[in-house]
Amino acid sequence: MMTGSPSIGPKIVSVSRRTDIPAYFGKWFLQRIRDGYVDVPNPFNRRLAKVSLSPEAVKGFVFWTRNPHPFLPHVMPLISEGYPMIWHVTVTGLPRSLEKNIPDSGFVIDSLKTLRNWIPQSALVWRFDPVIPEDGFSGDGIRKRFLSLAEPLSNLTDRVMMSFVDGYRKTLRNYPEARALPDFRSEEARNFLDWVDRETPFAGRVSLCTEPELESWGYRGACIRWEDFGRAWPNRQVAQTRTGPTRMGCGCSESVDIGVYDTCLGGCRYCYAVLDHQKVRQKIRNEGSSVLSGPFPDREGD
Repeated sequence: MMTGSPSIGPKIVSVSRRTDIPAYFGKWFLQRIRDGYVDVPNPFNRRLAKVSLSPEAVKGFVFWTRNPHPFLPHVMPLISEGYPMIWHVTVTGLPRSLEKNIPDSGFVIDSLKTLRNWIPQSALVWRFDPVIPEDGFSGDGIRKRFLSLAEPLSNLTDRVMMSFVDGYRKTLRNYPEARALPDFRSEEARNFLDWVDRETPFAGRVSLCTEPELESWGYRGACIRWEDFGRAWPNRQVAQTRTGPTRMGCGCSESVDIGVYDTCLGGCRYCYAVLDHQKVRQKIRNEGSSVLSGPFPDREGD
């Protein structure tokens, strides 16, 4: 029996800001497509919302991942079933000490090349996120790392989305070094952004994700934009969607996210979505993909 509130739609479906579904839960997602719906717990009160996943109810999918490779066999079948899609693929080039289970950048870029064979460049977004300057914003380290990624990605992706490490409780618990990172509002940070936007392969194609303090610099952007679907998939009508900000400074179009926090296996120390990586691994060993399907206990205090 289906549970949760009545279906809503049509809608943009985010898959997912809360966990890496393409990398770790692709089979779960495809089963939800076959079922035609997914029950999603509210992260604050654990109440369930039933989200229809029929082609008629979905304006489009926005996939978020650090590793598209496991999901590649399912891309064309979804497109043929009538689902337009936008992909946000994070590639940072950061060391394994910060991203324990993330594949090498070259492997992810090769997967993006395959993805690009099936979907237009305007449907692919590179996320250089978070921006962590290993030797300061004025040092050579971050510039060399950015360029090493920008050169192969410039002809694969539409734009680069960038953001800085925020002081979320989960982030600071696992990555206390974030407190000592250079100030992203500094003149050195502004010079770095100006360099990216003027002198790199992504010149003129730079957006910032939810950095209201930097809006005066002219870099504000939105990750989920309804108009991107019409631009990438001109033969599919996607009606205008109202703005649905997720936090201060967010300019995203309204969407519904079907993920669950504290389920990602990426092991990124700076992650805002996982409190205890070891507990996540144990939970998934015990429960498998049911961590996304419930039953959902009352939310534990964070």
